[in-house]
Amino acid sequence: MSISKSWEVLPASDFGVQTNWRKIGKNRFFTLRARLLIVRSDGSPARDGSPTKSYPITPDTLSLRTMRQIVLSRTDTITQAVKFSTTERVLDQLSTKISAELSGKAPGFSGKLGSSIMTKSEYEITRSTENSLSATTSFMFQQTHEEELLMGFTKSDSPRTAYLRRRYWPRRWDIYLHSYEALELEYKRSWLWRRVRETIKSADLQLVGWPLASILFYEPQDDHVVSYEDPVPNQLETPEAIEVLELTDPMPGGAVPQLEGLSELARLAFPTNKEERAKADQRKKFGGPVVKKAAKKAAAKKAVAKKAPAKKAAKKAPAKKAAARKAAAKKAVFHR
Repeated sequence: MSISKSWEVLPASDFGVQTNWRKIGKNRFFTLRARLLIVRSDGSPARDGSPTKSYPITPDTLSLRTMRQIVLSRTDTITQAVKFSTTERVLDQLSTKISAELSGKAPGFSGKLGSSIMTKSEYEITRSTENSLSATTSFMFQQTHEEELLMGFTKSDSPRTAYLRRRYWPRRWDIYLHSYEALELEYKRSWLWRRVRETIKSADLQLVGWPLASILFYEPQDDHVVSYEDPVPNQLETPEAIEVLELTDPMPGGAVPQLEGLSELARLAFPTNKEERAKADQRKKFGGPVVKKAAKKAAAKKAVAKKAPAKKAAKKAPAKKAAARKAAAKKAVFHR
């Protein structure tokens, strides 16, 4: 079984932009960020579906040609449904609960709020994800009009029927809310008409590992397989169906990708000096994290340093040739 992990950040907003922060009062702003972990398992054994075509063949028939179909996976649609359900059902409630918890903390609070801030019945998304995927299939086929597929048959002494089928491989996605963090700040002008940014309260990164849901579906292989019986053992009748189940397995451990801190992003969203404003403008211009000039200069210096030895070698080569010619000329004069 092959297992891989993928990460999603919710909400999928750039918090280096002020409009993506929620205003909660006069000059006060709040944001919540959560990480979603998707553990993907490619299982076995494969199962064969119902026949897509059947051909009566004679003992002399060893192959035939049929039009190839292209498989279009809809895993992106499944991912979007998971993100929508998590945002609508979990993040909205979590944001409300964190705001309530922070309201009871003194200004300047910075700490963790714990993993029991929500109960399982509140963060579980099985039903909402099932509703989101009710009209979705895990794949679809697209018929080609030019590309053909050559199907081969085993030898036989008597006429028979060949059935073309798709083979399907099971997939399982386990969805976890890995962690969350939040920040509340105040951004206003001082009596000197300068912008002032002050962190009021901070909910530090909290690992929670909440199991949200498990999604089961099948993906077809590209080409058909041939069988000479119908039905086949353990035949898959509805391969396009998506099943959403309650997840009880604990979240696995492992390395976590690093993100820009909320405090760093706040400096871009709410700049207070010329340097921060320049970085914020650069981020808006390029639509992503700011690349520091120092890093660019260091990279440029390395590139120049690599080119330098080559240039020196190129300069030395003509000098060496000239020296060799002089030495040859001196020898010629001496022998005369």
